[in-house]
Amino acid sequence: MGRRGEPRQRALDLYDAFGSKEKTLHANTGGHVGTPWFELEDGGRFYDRHLR
Repeated sequence: MGRRGEPRQRALDLYDAFGSKEKTLHANTGGHVGTPWFELEDGGRFYDRHLR
C-alpha cells in the first residue's frame, strides 16, 4: 500500500502512463519527509522538461 492507502499498482500504472521513453522510477520508503532532496529536485526537472 502507498502512503495514504493507495495500492502500489496504482502508482505503477501512473508511471506506465507517461509516454516518454526517458523515465525512471525511484521509490523511497515513508512520507515526503523521507524523500531525499536530490530526488525531489530531479523530479521537478523531469516535470519541467515533459509537462510544458
